[in-house]
Amino acid sequence: MNRFEYLLNKLQEESGELTTAAAKVNAFGREGQDPSTGIYYDNVERLIKEANDVIGILQMLADEGFLPDGFIRWNEVYDKANKVNRYIRYHGMNNV
Repeated sequence: MNRFEYLLNKLQEESGELTTAAAKVNAFGREGQDPSTGIYYDNVERLIKEANDVIGILQMLADEGFLPDGFIRWNEVYDKANKVNRYIRYHGMNNV
């Protein structure tokens, strides 16, 4: 396995952890308590941490020249947000 393959593997791993963190916010809410330990946790903070881990690996790929500089295309980010918002409004989920 070379460095590029390793970073792609890490991107897959971190993306999976981001998916899990999002599912926990959806299933258990923004914060909660572990019933076995009594420890309180913040699911939103976990989500943010995992999102930053994904961004970190993407930045590593850019630093290595595997992604172009400026790989975050803000116009595409905003286009996606607008598309999702249209879907939400269409389905009457305005309380999101």
